[in-house]
Amino acid sequence: MTYVDRSPAGRIRTALTGINAAWSATLNPARRASGSHAMTSLVNPPLPIPASVLDDRAKAHDVLAHWSLTVMRGRRLHRVGAAGVPALCGFLWIHAAWLADYPKALADLESSAAALGQIAADNAPHRFKVGNCPGTTNDLPCPGAVKATVRADDDLLPSVLTCSGTPVHSWPAGEWRILERRLHMDEAAARRLALAIRV
Repeated sequence: MTYVDRSPAGRIRTALTGINAAWSATLNPARRASGSHAMTSLVNPPLPIPASVLDDRAKAHDVLAHWSLTVMRGRRLHRVGAAGVPALCGFLWIHAAWLADYPKALADLESSAAALGQIAADNAPHRFKVGNCPGTTNDLPCPGAVKATVRADDDLLPSVLTCSGTPVHSWPAGEWRILERRLHMDEAAARRLALAIRV
């Protein structure tokens, strides 16, 4: 059983952990939707990272800097050290009990953690169980389960179906339509796979 500190200081530490964990994941480049075409013109190309993501990152940094400055003034400290997000999170973590007297700090930090966490989740590959493996091992049905890993078109790694029982049972996205008929899947998995196949 894991103890979760629900006190204001504990919630501040949880928010800081979330901000720090999601910070680097928010830097993934913008992803094209499946089936979209690459740009053919260099006139006003899009930013590699969406402006809305840059705005959320800037807001999170501003929130951390503001509350770090509040701690420094309130506790009469002379300097924080580095001003990067991990350093600010670490500084505020140490002073979370003092900062807990400021309900606005908790609200600001939880809001930043939620925004960055959502961006990080949107950038992560989607994984879900598809069904039983249609492959064979030594002329016997494979006992493994097939899981889909669906990635954006511009991800360095391709989308793939993999078997939990036999590592050689693996299918790239281009073979999913053919394989779909051989998989024994429930209706929800069939819908998710159908959406993923629309490339």
